[in-house]
Amino acid sequence: MKQWIVPVVLCLSVVTASIAGPVKDTDQIAIQVSPPTIVLSHPGVWVTVHTNIPFGAADGWSFELNGVDIALPMADALGFFVAKFDLELVAATVEAPSDVVVFTGDLTDGTYVEETADVKVTSQGP
Repeated sequence: MKQWIVPVVLCLSVVTASIAGPVKDTDQIAIQVSPPTIVLSHPGVWVTVHTNIPFGAADGWSFELNGVDIALPMADALGFFVAKFDLELVAATVEAPSDVVVFTGDLTDGTYVEETADVKVTSQGP
């Protein structure tokens, strides 16, 4: 029974560090928007922003995408902050054929974050 205690404790330590670790340099923050193409006529649910911000370092409910409030803050499998936004509300803020989305919010230490990403925008799917 003692054989599994050390690996479990080490695993929990790594997960806790990745979830709660501080952001040392906001210039190193990166985002990826999914889907990369917003189809204005698509009845989808979410626009998801994946980040490299440790989940515990993000003030989750403070984030916006093009002024649209976050609908669901969550952590991915690696412990990084993921933000979900209502697709219909975000679609109303972008124009075809492409646009820039602005992701803003605060970290738990009070640091303001602002990152941009290019997205393709189309009125109809393939």
